[in-house]
Amino acid sequence: MGTKAVKLLATVLFLGWLMMWVMMPTYTYANSWSKVLYPKTNSTYFGMQGTNMLIFTIPILLIAVLGCIYLHIQQKTGHSKRLFRCAEAWKRIVLVRGPFGIVSGIELAFCLSFMALLIWYFSCFMVTGLENLHERWEHKLKATGLRLGLAGNLCLVFLFFPVTRGSSVLRVIGLTSESSIKYHIWLGHIAMALLTCHGLCYIISWVATDHIHKMLEWSKVKASNVAGEIALLSGLIMWATTIPRIRRKMFEIFFYSHQLYALFLFFFLMHVGIAFFCYILPGVFLFMVDRFLRYLQSSSKVRLVSARLLPSEAVELNFAKNPSFSYNPLSIIFINIPSISSLQWHPFTVTSNSNLEPQRLSVVIKKEGSWTEKLYKTISSSSLVHLNVSVEGPYGPNSMDFLRHDSLVMVSGGSGITPFISMIRELIYIRTTTKSPTPSVLLICSFKNSADLTMLDLLFPVSSNASQLAQLQLRIEAFVTRETTPNESNELIIQTKWFKPNSSDVPIFPVLGSNNWLWLGAIVLSSFAAFLVLTGLLTHYYIYPREQNTIPNYPLALRSLLSLLFLCVSIVATSSAAFLWNKKRNATEAKKIQNMEAPIPTTSTNSPWIYSANCELESVPRQSSIVGATNVHFGKRPDLKEMLLECKGSNIGVMASGPSALRHASCTPLVTSRKHQPKLIRGEKEMDKARSSQDGGRKMVLKAMQLLAALVFIGWLMIWIIMPTNTYRNNWSLKLRAQTNSTYFGRQGTSIITNTLPILFIAVLGCVYLHLVKKGGNSQSHSSSHNLLAWKRPLFMNWPLGVVSGIELTFCFMFLLLLIWFYSTYLVVGFSNLHSSSDDDGEELWQARLDSAAIRLGLLGDLCCAFLFFPVARGSSLLPLLGFTSESSIRYHVWLGHITMAVFSAHGICYIIYWAATNQIDEMLKWAKTDVSNVAGEIALLAGLALWAMTFPRIRRKMFELFYYTHHLYVVFLFFYLMHVGISHFCYILPGVYLFMVDRYLRFLQSRSKARLVSARLLPSEAIELNFAKSTGLAFEPLSTVFINVPSVSSLQWHPFTVSSSSNLEPERLSVIIKKEGSWTQKLYRTLASPLPQDRLQASVEGPYGPVSKNFLRYESLILVSGGSGITPFIAIIRELIYQRTTLNKPTPAILLISAFKTSADLTMLDLLLPISGNISDLRGLELKIEAFVTRQKSPADDEPKNIRSIWFKPLPSDVPIAAVLGPNGWLWLSAIISSSFVSFLILIGILQRYYIYPIDHNTNEVYSYAARSALNLLFMCICIVAAASAAVLWNKKGNSKEAKQIQNIDAPTPTSSPSSWFYNADRELESVPQESLVKATKVHYGGRPPLKKMLLEFEGSDVGVMASGPRGLRHEVAAICSSGLANNLHFESISFNW
Repeated sequence: MGTKAVKLLATVLFLGWLMMWVMMPTYTYANSWSKVLYPKTNSTYFGMQGTNMLIFTIPILLIAVLGCIYLHIQQKTGHSKRLFRCAEAWKRIVLVRGPFGIVSGIELAFCLSFMALLIWYFSCFMVTGLENLHERWEHKLKATGLRLGLAGNLCLVFLFFPVTRGSSVLRVIGLTSESSIKYHIWLGHIAMALLTCHGLCYIISWVATDHIHKMLEWSKVKASNVAGEIALLSGLIMWATTIPRIRRKMFEIFFYSHQLYALFLFFFLMHVGIAFFCYILPGVFLFMVDRFLRYLQSSSKVRLVSARLLPSEAVELNFAKNPSFSYNPLSIIFINIPSISSLQWHPFTVTSNSNLEPQRLSVVIKKEGSWTEKLYKTISSSSLVHLNVSVEGPYGPNSMDFLRHDSLVMVSGGSGITPFISMIRELIYIRTTTKSPTPSVLLICSFKNSADLTMLDLLFPVSSNASQLAQLQLRIEAFVTRETTPNESNELIIQTKWFKPNSSDVPIFPVLGSNNWLWLGAIVLSSFAAFLVLTGLLTHYYIYPREQNTIPNYPLALRSLLSLLFLCVSIVATSSAAFLWNKKRNATEAKKIQNMEAPIPTTSTNSPWIYSANCELESVPRQSSIVGATNVHFGKRPDLKEMLLECKGSNIGVMASGPSALRHASCTPLVTSRKHQPKLIRGEKEMDKARSSQDGGRKMVLKAMQLLAALVFIGWLMIWIIMPTNTYRNNWSLKLRAQTNSTYFGRQGTSIITNTLPILFIAVLGCVYLHLVKKGGNSQSHSSSHNLLAWKRPLFMNWPLGVVSGIELTFCFMFLLLLIWFYSTYLVVGFSNLHSSSDDDGEELWQARLDSAAIRLGLLGDLCCAFLFFPVARGSSLLPLLGFTSESSIRYHVWLGHITMAVFSAHGICYIIYWAATNQIDEMLKWAKTDVSNVAGEIALLAGLALWAMTFPRIRRKMFELFYYTHHLYVVFLFFYLMHVGISHFCYILPGVYLFMVDRYLRFLQSRSKARLVSARLLPSEAIELNFAKSTGLAFEPLSTVFINVPSVSSLQWHPFTVSSSSNLEPERLSVIIKKEGSWTQKLYRTLASPLPQDRLQASVEGPYGPVSKNFLRYESLILVSGGSGITPFIAIIRELIYQRTTLNKPTPAILLISAFKTSADLTMLDLLLPISGNISDLRGLELKIEAFVTRQKSPADDEPKNIRSIWFKPLPSDVPIAAVLGPNGWLWLSAIISSSFVSFLILIGILQRYYIYPIDHNTNEVYSYAARSALNLLFMCICIVAAASAAVLWNKKGNSKEAKQIQNIDAPTPTSSPSSWFYNADRELESVPQESLVKATKVHYGGRPPLKKMLLEFEGSDVGVMASGPRGLRHEVAAICSSGLANNLHFESISFNW
C-alpha cells in the first residue's frame, strides 16, 4: 500500500505539472491564472523566480524524491514487479525500419502525445500572440521566432531526463538511461531544429528592420542576444556531430564536441535569465546531481584483478567488487583507462552476476574501434602488470522482467551475446542455488568466424563449477556465417592475465552505499533546499533593496551567475558529504577483500570448441555441459523466422542483441548498438500463437477507447464537482455561456455541451467498444477482474444494503462525499451572500437561509437524478462497459431512488415552511410563465412520493401489482419535473433520461411481436420450463434475463426470469424456468396445468439482457449454492460448461453444485440441468458433483407425483422466434440510433430556437413560456427517438423475418408426459439410462440444511469461485463465509436477481 500511495502521489504531481504546460499558452493562464499566481508568489525572497520554481521546478523534484523512496522500499522488500504489466499489448512493435529504429506501440503513443502537446503549445501561443500585432510581416516573423523559442524550451524541459543515468525518475516508470537514450536523441533533434528556426527568424527580422546591430547586444535586464547566439552555435556544433555517419566513423569528435553541453547551458542561462531557466531546471538539476556523483565515483581507481584474451580478439576484464553490492542482469558500466585516453568513457554490458560472483564484476570488450584496438594491444603486452581503470556505474533495471516468461529466445550477433551472458549466469544461480524454476532458454548466436565461438566460453564465470549447468534447460544454436568448415589453423588458446593492483585501488562499490536511493533522495532534497535558502537571502538582502521587484535594474546575467554558483555549491556540498560518509564504510569493507596476486599461469587450456559442423560437441569436462547443449552450423545465417515460429510455448520472451538488421529481423528487439558495444534496450515479445497480430491491435484500440471514455467521464464529473463553487459561478459559467449562448440554442446550449453531450458520447463509444469485443471473440474474460479480487470480497451482508463488496462500498462512500461536498459548498456560497439582518422585504435571516437551503436541496436532488436512470436502461452500453448488468445494478437504482426522493421531499417541505413563514402560501398555486412552476413541481413530487411509498419491501413483495402499476408514474414525475425546472435545467439529468427513453422504445418495439413458444415442461415441484424458438444469430451469455408478458394472465405486467438455456448448446431454443410463488405465476401455472388441451399460449418477450463475458470460466473450480428456484441461473452455467467441454473440448472448472429444496418434489428441478433437445451422450469429461438437500422431509415421499409433463404448442405463423431487436450488429445500430436521434433533436430545437423563439425572446428568457419551450423540446426528442429507432428496427426486422422462415414450426404429436424423475433415492448414487452421467454425480440428503461453512472451507483448490442464488439468508451466509478470511481461495461472485 505504501508503494501504491507513493506512485499515486507522484502521478498526481506529474499530471498537475503537465497541466500547467498545457494551460500556459492560453488566455486563461495569461489573463487569470498568472495574475493570481504571480502576486502570491512574487515575494521579496525569490521575486518572479519563485513563481516559476513553485510551478515548474518543485513538482518534478518532489517526484524524484518520491521515486527514491519508492525504489528504496522496492529494493528492501524485494518486490520488483513491472509497473506496466497491463500494457503488454502496447509494448508490441509497430515500427521497425526507418529513422526512428524500433518503436513499440506505447512509445509511438507517447511520441504522438508529445507532438500533439508541442503543436498545441506553439499554435496557441501563435494565436494569442499574432492577433494583437500589426500587419507588417517583420513583426509577425519576430513574434513567430519568440514562440519557436518557447516551443524549443518545452523540448529542453524533457531533454536531460534520459541521460541522468542514476536518476529515480526513469526507474519509477520502468526505464533505464541506456534504453531511453533514443528519446534524448529525438528530443535533441527537435529542440535544435526549433531553436535554430528561432534564431533565424530573429536574424531575418533584424535585417529587414535595419536592426542587425542587435546581434551584438547584451542587455542588462533583458534577454542577451550575444549569449543566445553563443548557446546556439555550441548547440549547432553538437548537433552536427550527432549525424550517424560522423558519430560512427569519428566517435572521438562526437564525444569531445558533446562536452559543449556545459557551454550551451551556461549561455542559455545568460540568455534567458534564471527566472525563465527555472522552466527547464528540474532536468538540469537532476543531471547536475548525477554528473557530480559520477565524478566522485570515477575519482577512485578500481581494482582490476584479471583479464582473459580470447582468439576472437575479445577481452574479458574482471574487477574486484564489494560483495554487498548487487545489480541485475543487463546492467552497464562506463569505463575510462587513462593510458589509452584520459577523457573518453565508454559503456559496456556487465557479463558477471552479482549473486553467482559476489566479489567480481566482469565486462567483455570486442576489438572493433580505435579505443578498443589500443586496449587489446595494451593488455596483450607481456610486460603489463597493472592497469589504471576508473568506473562509473553499474546502471541497469530494477527488476528481472525476463523471469516472468515460461521460455526465453535470445538472438545475438557477434559481441551482441554479452548481455545474454549475465542473464544465463543469473539463471544458473537461480536454478542451482535457490532451487527455483527458471525459463527454458534457446540461444541463437551468429559469429563471423569459428574463432568467435570462443565467446561461448564466457557463459561460465572463471571461478564457477561448470557441472551445475546440467540443471539448466539451455539449448544453443551457433552459426558461423563466413566459414563453411572449421578453421583448424585458429589458435585456440584463451590467455589469462593476472594483475597486481595498487594499494590505492578499491573494489567497485555503490557511490552512496547500500541505501543509495534514500541517500540520493536526501541529496536532491537538501541541496535544493540549501539553494532556495541562499537564493532567498541573496534576493531579500541584496537584490530586492535595489529593484523592489518592480523596475528591473539589477543585471540579469549577474543574478543568473550567482544563482548558478549557489546551485553548484549546494550540489557539491551535499553530494560530497553523502559520498564521504559512505566512503568510510566502503573502505572498511574493502579491507576484508584480499588482494589476489598469486602466480597463476598466464595461459589456460585450449577452448573446448572442436569444430565439427552441425553436430553436438563434447570436450573438456569443465565445459561439457555447455558443449553438449550446443549445435554449431557453418556457412549460413540463422533462419530466424522459421526458428521463432517453431518455438513452442504460450509465454515466450524474445530478446535480440547485435546489428540493427538482426534486431529488425527478430521483430521484438531489446538492443541499441553503439560503435564499441551493443547495449540492451528493454523490449520483449509475448509469443502467444493462440492470438494473431490483429488481436493485439484490437486490444490496443479497446484500451484506447476505455481510456478516452474514462477521461470524458472524469471531465463530466469534474463539472459537477466545480459547479457549486464561486470559480464556476463567477468565472467558468460566464465564459461558457458567453461562448455557447447562441441564437440557435440559447442558455440550453451550455447545459447540453457540459452535462449532456459527454455522457452520450461515452454511450456511443461504449457501443463501438462492445461491438469490437463481440466480434473479436473476447467475451471470455479470464482475468478481467483478477486484479480486483481483494476489493470484490463482501464487507456487509445485512439489510438494508444486502451483500456489499469493498469496491461497491468505496464508490458509495465516494458518491456520498460528492453529495456532501456539493450541498455544503452550495450552502457556504449561498449563505455568504446573505445579509446578517432582515432585508427590505422584511425577510428574516433564517427565512432567507431556509430559502437558500431549499434551493440547494433541489440541486442536490438533480445530482442524484443524473445517475438514477443509468441502472434501469437495460440495453444501454454504459453498464456493460463497466462490467455491470441491469439486474445486478438494480439495487443502485433503488439506493439512488431513496436518496433522491428524500432530498426532493426535504426540498418541497422547506419551501412550504418558507412560504408559510413569509405569508406567501399562495405561491403553491403559482405556475409562472418564465420562471419555475411551483404547481408542476408539486405534482412531480406527489407522483414521486406515490412511487416511493410502494417501493418499500413489504409492500413490493406482498402487493407486487400495486408496486408495478404505481411505478409507471415515473412518466408523470419526469414530465412535470421538466415543466417545473425548464428544459435548460433538465439537461443536467437528460443523459440518463435520454438513454432510458431510447431503451424503453426499443423494448416497446420488440414486445410488439409475439414470441414463438414451442413447448413447456411442468414439474411436480410446480415449476414450469418455457421453451421459445430463437434466432440462431442471437447469442447471449449465462446469467442473462428476459422479461415476459402473457396477455392471458395480465396484459400489462412484465416479469423478469433467468434464461436457463445456453445459446451455444441450443442454438434454436431459449428457455426460462418459472416457479409458482406469486399471483401471476400461480395464474400461469393453472393455465398450463389445465386438463383442457393447450394449442397455443400467447407471450411477448423483451431481451435477453445479461453480461458480456463469462467471468466464471476464469476460476479453476466453481461452487454453486442454490436454494429452491435459485438453481435456475446455475442451469445456464452448467449447460454452457457442457458445451465447452463436450463440443469445444476445452478445459472447464470443476463444479460443486449445492442445492437446497423444501420437498423431494423439488428435486425434479435437477432434471432441467440437461436441455430437452440436447444431444448429450457423455458427461464424464465434465467434473460435476451435485449435493442436493431436502430440508423438510426425512425420506422420499412415495405419494408425490413423479412425472414431468411436457406440452407442445402450435404457434401461429405470425409468431416469431426471439431475435435481437437490432440484429447481430446491435451495438453498432444502437450507437447509430443514439447519435443520429440526438443530432436530429439538436437540429430541430436549433431551428425552433433560431426562427421561432429567438425573434420573440432574444435569449432573455423573460418572454417565451418555459412550459411551451419544454413541451416542444420533449416533443422533438420523442419524434427523433421514435424515427431513428423505428427505422433501425424495421431495417433489421427484414433480416430477422428471413431467418424466421428457415426455423421449422415444431408441432409433432409428442406425448404429454415423460418418464418419472430420476432423483428420488436418499443418500445413494442413482442410475438410469438417459441421464446416467448426471445421476451418478448426484447425492441426495434428507432432513437437514447443507453445512455450508464446512463444505466451503473444506473444498480444495487454489482459485475457487463461489456463487449463491436463492433466499436472502442463504446468500448472506455464503458471502459471510467467503469474506471471513478463513479461506483465501474462495472468491464470492455476487449475482442478484432481486427485483
